[in-house]
Amino acid sequence: MSGYAQTRLKSIGFNPDTDYAFFKANPDEPFGQAQKKPIFWADDKDNLCIGVFGLDREFITVDLKASRSKLDNKIFHFIRWSEPKIIDGEEKKITPVVSGQGVYPYIPLSVVEKFKTKTKINTLVITEGQIKAYVGSKYGLDIVGIPGIQIWNAGGQSGIFQAIANIITTCQVEVLIYLSDADTLAVEWKEGKDLGKRPQNFCNAVIQFKERTRDFGCKQYYAHINEKSLSKGIDDLLIDNKNEAAQIINDLIANTGSTTHFNKMDLGSKTITKIKEYFGIDDDVKSFYNKYEHIIGLRPFVYLRGLYIWDEITNKVKYEKCGESAQFIMVDSTYFINGGIPTKYGEVENVLKPIKPAGIKGMFKNKSRAFINEESFKIFIGKLLYDIPYYNGFINRPGHLDYKKEFVVHDKDGHEMKYYNKYLPLSHNPEEGDIPLSLDFIKHIFGTGTITHNGKVYNEWDLGLDYLQLLYMDPCQMLPILFLVSNERGTGKTKFWEWVGAIFQGNVKPINSHQLNGQFTSLFASSLLVYIDEAFLDKKETMEKLKSLVASEKGKLEYKGVDSDIIDNFLKVGGSSNDEESFVQITDEEVRYWIRKIKPIPQEKQYKTWFTQLRKEIPALLYYLERRTMATEYEHRQWFAPELIKTEALDAIVRESRSSMEITIEEVVRDYMSMHNKAVVQLSTPDLKELIQENTTKLSTLRWALEQKMGLKNTGVNREYEKYKMEYDNLEQVEKTVTVFKKSTPYTITASSVFSLEQIFDTFTNVQIFEMEKKELHLYGKSLFWKKFNIRNKEILRKVDVFKPRSNNALEMLIKECGTFQEAYQTTYEINENI
Repeated sequence: MSGYAQTRLKSIGFNPDTDYAFFKANPDEPFGQAQKKPIFWADDKDNLCIGVFGLDREFITVDLKASRSKLDNKIFHFIRWSEPKIIDGEEKKITPVVSGQGVYPYIPLSVVEKFKTKTKINTLVITEGQIKAYVGSKYGLDIVGIPGIQIWNAGGQSGIFQAIANIITTCQVEVLIYLSDADTLAVEWKEGKDLGKRPQNFCNAVIQFKERTRDFGCKQYYAHINEKSLSKGIDDLLIDNKNEAAQIINDLIANTGSTTHFNKMDLGSKTITKIKEYFGIDDDVKSFYNKYEHIIGLRPFVYLRGLYIWDEITNKVKYEKCGESAQFIMVDSTYFINGGIPTKYGEVENVLKPIKPAGIKGMFKNKSRAFINEESFKIFIGKLLYDIPYYNGFINRPGHLDYKKEFVVHDKDGHEMKYYNKYLPLSHNPEEGDIPLSLDFIKHIFGTGTITHNGKVYNEWDLGLDYLQLLYMDPCQMLPILFLVSNERGTGKTKFWEWVGAIFQGNVKPINSHQLNGQFTSLFASSLLVYIDEAFLDKKETMEKLKSLVASEKGKLEYKGVDSDIIDNFLKVGGSSNDEESFVQITDEEVRYWIRKIKPIPQEKQYKTWFTQLRKEIPALLYYLERRTMATEYEHRQWFAPELIKTEALDAIVRESRSSMEITIEEVVRDYMSMHNKAVVQLSTPDLKELIQENTTKLSTLRWALEQKMGLKNTGVNREYEKYKMEYDNLEQVEKTVTVFKKSTPYTITASSVFSLEQIFDTFTNVQIFEMEKKELHLYGKSLFWKKFNIRNKEILRKVDVFKPRSNNALEMLIKECGTFQEAYQTTYEINENI
């Protein structure tokens, strides 16, 4: 055997031939086939996996399905990591394989057998940890394991785990012992570390054990391995002292008091106060210091959030700073409270809310006088308010991997100013894991097609991953306005933004047009992203505000009743709409928008717990994003090259954004050009009114549409120009185009302004297009026709014979490097001739 998992399994005496349970791929089928599987195994990273099973010896399973119809039941297990993980700054050696899938006790096979045969168990030991319970049972101890010292039952439920309760009643248990490790009373001093937290947690665990098992009528004992022992847990103690194992178990079971190996307490005779005294956390901080003086010495120490130090002059513990003040800050003249808020999915997100002094008083009105050293409540509140850290203002600095809470600056004279980061830290703990639902959802939203840009092929869904990765890894980077549109139901476009909100928590805000244009911006001013659901942005004011949100360097932070403040702006904007084409006005030159049309999610994937399961993948998704290589590189101030995010959905909105007059002009001019086979024409506003054949049309409206909407130029010089009309030729008996000369101030209109690219190629010859480009170059300094081409519509060029043999990369290079269609044509012709 080699490696961590195998070495550990050998040390604890694991035998796969006898240490097994039954796995059912379909546990809901009563007669389904069950497979024997070992209760321990090693994964592909040499971590030790600990399978959890019930009193029926069947493994507990979790359904990791990615669709409604496909079952993917896996054994629920804990992972004992070969290399400990750091979570919330603490080392974690064991975690469940999937978080949020319930909590379960560990019942060794020997105890399962006794339950099955209803064999009496006189003394049942409860300890924290699966391996400890397994090893204890191997040495003949009736023992069960709980997953944590504070986890005695499923969340929110009273009493003890039902499986353990069933064992106690069925096996007629008379004595219950809660056993903890040798380091139970160990405290390690570290600057800023709350030394009271660990003993308080163990004390609360003992109190919970006493109260949760009280109704069984058993004798209740608490024990921990002697602190001088070199063996930490019961598993280590038994393995390290195999020859004394029987005596060790007898010491734990038979003796009612402390022994060589254990410190033991009869809980039946102990009040809650006495239990607290044992851990040194009864309400007086002095008892805590007396118990741990040999560790703390004369150094300042944090105890239950308060800062204290031993005063050698008075021989008393001196109170330095109120611990409760750490939950509050004062910015300018306003108090704020930091805390958590639960979501409907059982998660906790960080929040920062204004609070008045009266509210702070209300929070602590029930605090005992003993806790505040018998000072009056008024003095306590005064000290609390005095100790609340002060900041000169807010600052907005988004950060997820390198989050900073405060920023201190000094001016040239040395004056100090301190600012509090309004951006909220995330509460997720990134951890390795599978993300099938996340990747599938990203592919659904961003597509599974490919885009070729500058000779490189991109997956559409990789752009979506880049978008999320930039939000997470580079939150200060400006990004395009992403809108998801569909007139169909069940597309997931709203759920996408809710998911992004679950990832970035309080830094993502849903808003409406009223809030967007409102006075008070505290809701979203320091956010990472805001999204507008079912948007209809018809007002110019709303549109301009939306665009300014993603372009402005600064933003105003304004609470109701609080002076406004100016902070740096890093806001991104997203949204969704049922209106696919007209929820917003976008011009052809606009590059800030990324519009994606979303299809319905397949029915088989729309199962009840899909979104809950998707959210549970967030820690693994963040872990993945931290290690993923970006598909794109910086090419634009909004990161993505405009060609990469230009979509057919965007084109549809641009087309719909035209005014009715603009559309009418395009229609009549298109007919006029087609009738007379002219790629360039000159028409005055009276000419257009005549073509429209609508007497109510105002010349000023025509002029506005031509100049403001279509971008056409008029020199204002009264001159002679050619106009065309159809006349019947009696000699040839056909209608022909006849040229007449008029004098006015005409507009020069090219086919590029009124035809699509396909229509131009279908209607006009290459020579006509060349001539049209010359006119455009003269008027605008560029070819309007050639500017219409991009990496997404390059295939249209293949309508021209000379371009048909060229590769996609070659066409992209032509679009990028040539200034006109004629130049591209000539270049390609010469290349073809030389091949």
